[in-house]
Amino acid sequence: MVEQQDSELLTHLAYLLEAGRWQEANIETKKIILKVAGQEKEGYLTDEKIQQFPSQILRQIDTLWNNYSNGKFGFSVQKRIMRESKKDPQAFGQRVGWRDQDGWISPSRIIYNPITAPEGHLPWGVIQVITLDNAGLDAIVGTIRWGTKALAKQDWQRQLIVDFVDFMNTVTGDKSDKEVMRRNLEYELSHDEAWWKGQRLEEHKVNKLFSLLVIF
Repeated sequence: MVEQQDSELLTHLAYLLEAGRWQEANIETKKIILKVAGQEKEGYLTDEKIQQFPSQILRQIDTLWNNYSNGKFGFSVQKRIMRESKKDPQAFGQRVGWRDQDGWISPSRIIYNPITAPEGHLPWGVIQVITLDNAGLDAIVGTIRWGTKALAKQDWQRQLIVDFVDFMNTVTGDKSDKEVMRRNLEYELSHDEAWWKGQRLEEHKVNKLFSLLVIF
């Protein structure tokens, strides 16, 4: 059952959508998701929080977006397009209008109008990811990443890196899956651009959205 506080949040979202205040409704949707997940302070959802997110809240948010946009917006629309796009972030982005021939569009180009916006365009940006904005930290991580690419040429070298990260996670009390870490490492080493930069960051956000839509 939805808690009273969550119900009040949804009531305000319904008010914004009914009034045609689409941009405010989009912001409110992000606030609701963070509040329900207990991530207001952090401002983003971890993979664990995404998996634990209550599907009934997503369904209620979706119903509001779907009803007030006459079936054009909402998570259910995005989930259908995700399936039709075969979970390809770029194909999905083009379908919902988040990408054009030059790549992922900027937030200023999001269309808050149900008449002119593409199907599934909203809600947009409901999941934020951690970004490394500090230039010094970015440089350090970049150096480590370059060193990893230079050193981890053999499978046994990559396994050492995975084992080391798993050990550090054990020390800090974090859970880890070594097979998932290995796949992620292989994927990272196949790219020159880190996941938190440019186009790859936007694709990462879409993949996070896909993870949320799976439980819907």
